[in-house]
Amino acid sequence: MKQKILQGFLLFFLLVMSTINSQVFANEKIPEVHFIDVGQSDCILIKSGKKNYLLDTGWGYHSSRVISYLQYNNIYKIDGIILTHYHDDHYGGMDMMLKSMKVNKVYLPRHEAKDKQKVLNCINKNKVKIVWIKKGWKLKARGVYLEAIGPINNNLKNENNNSIVLQGKVDNINYLFAGDCENAEEKDMIREGLLKKCEVLKVSHHGFNTGTSDEFLDTIKPSVAIITSNGMYSPQDKLLNRLKSRNIDIFTTKDYGNLIIKNKKIKSTRVIKSILKNYDIKR
Repeated sequence: MKQKILQGFLLFFLLVMSTINSQVFANEKIPEVHFIDVGQSDCILIKSGKKNYLLDTGWGYHSSRVISYLQYNNIYKIDGIILTHYHDDHYGGMDMMLKSMKVNKVYLPRHEAKDKQKVLNCINKNKVKIVWIKKGWKLKARGVYLEAIGPINNNLKNENNNSIVLQGKVDNINYLFAGDCENAEEKDMIREGLLKKCEVLKVSHHGFNTGTSDEFLDTIKPSVAIITSNGMYSPQDKLLNRLKSRNIDIFTTKDYGNLIIKNKKIKSTRVIKSILKNYDIKR
């Protein structure tokens, strides 16, 4: 009798553990996007199962913060670093990242720029493969499909308008990662009819009033705007007012710290007064 009870208990225990393990495994496979708090710069982690991609690396002096964040999330290998353009608030952490993590590839814009050779020297020194990006390039992983829709033209006067702009889906949520693109690049994409509606907009240029125009917002109609900023110089009021007038929900890394979108929810790693609780993107 005791043996049957023990066998029944063990069977029940194994069933419970099997259910928990399957749920954990399924949860690990859900794609996620992390907007890492690197002050007035960009570093975005796109994670899909065991595949990890970084969209920009942030300032060099925030490298240790980014590496610590990745390691805290059990990430020691980066499948690809995607550089949107050649400004050091986007590529500054490249050298430390290549030295500290196993990086398979670095994806670079083709256009010529003042700091391009500096970036190339850094990558070649660390013996990492370079892949060139242009309009139409695609990033594909489980639950991830992003396409480079800009830049359309090479802007010799303003490097921000050479930003790689990625549009597509992560875990069936429509994203637009706008880099630092300004009004001129926005107009190019609108004119070419490339922009689609999105749920989540990574606001360009840290929320400066140099882009994210009325026409741009009315074309993509986002419900959520993520702004990577330390709050010292941006986001600027005119841009914020354009977002607020359209009832777009605004989340800044200055206010919320690291922002994580997973399972169609936004979570923050910072404890603040008005803490995020299961903010649902699909409304």
